[in-house]
Amino acid sequence: MEGGAHTMLQEESGLVQQTGGAPKRVRKALLAAACCLLAVCTLGAPTAYVLRRNSNAAKQSASAVQIQTRSLHASKHQPTGVSHPQEDKPRAHLTVRRGMEWQKIAEMNAVQWEDTIGLAFNRKGMTYVKPHLKVPLSGDYFIYTQVTFRHNAGKTNPLHLRIQKISLSYGKPEDLLVSTERSCANCNFAQSIYLGGVVTLKEGDSLLVIASEIHMVDKTEHKTFFGAFLL
Repeated sequence: MEGGAHTMLQEESGLVQQTGGAPKRVRKALLAAACCLLAVCTLGAPTAYVLRRNSNAAKQSASAVQIQTRSLHASKHQPTGVSHPQEDKPRAHLTVRRGMEWQKIAEMNAVQWEDTIGLAFNRKGMTYVKPHLKVPLSGDYFIYTQVTFRHNAGKTNPLHLRIQKISLSYGKPEDLLVSTERSCANCNFAQSIYLGGVVTLKEGDSLLVIASEIHMVDKTEHKTFFGAFLL
């Protein structure tokens, strides 16, 4: 391209020589046109190279975005293991059964509960069969209870509270959490005992709460309660 421009410049110079009588402004116009053509030819090659390079870079960027999008789309459909969202996990919160007298059951000191009234609930397979709370899945559970004992003047017997487990394989109650506090004979107020901790349970295990001085248990739902949920 540079050679062609040079040849054209030579031809234009000869034309100027042949037309010696041409005005001076014509010669200047021809010379300027030749210079412009030479400049275009000189700059054309680098400009084309830059445009081609930018086009390749844009194609590579678009390809990378497509690959990343496919990767993110695939990751959304991959399994995340055995863990489940909290709303899908078994959980229960029981409140003390109201009423003057509890029904007679085999476990004489077992606290009886409500599972559907007031603040009480059981979800995702947790079931309450008086006085047992049964778990539907094996795993680590946080279990808790609070029992409030009404003041009973003159009584000094210790107050015992325990959460027990009955497993299908063993069949006999075994203590999971235990607390003992001295009863305050001269105190004119109620006493609350709280237990809570993480334990490993198997499918079909049952939980129950045993309290001494069962006749002193306060039957108010926000003072005496029991629950468990899978972690």
